[in-house]
Amino acid sequence: MDVECWDKIAKNANTLLKKGSLILLEGKLKYLTWNDKNNFKKNKLICVCDFFKLLASSKHQDNSNKET
Repeated sequence: MDVECWDKIAKNANTLLKKGSLILLEGKLKYLTWNDKNNFKKNKLICVCDFFKLLASSKHQDNSNKET
């Protein structure tokens, strides 16, 4: 799902997040509809982010689950 961020949230996301980051996301769903150039109806659901929290990285979780 695509996420839309604005203002301070967008700046923080740009600074803190990278591909594969695990986050907790809160926001509102926005449903978009349009017709493409061939006049086919297209739909898309996106989340407009109100809040996000960076969670532990997957590498950290993988290492913590290993038995020693």
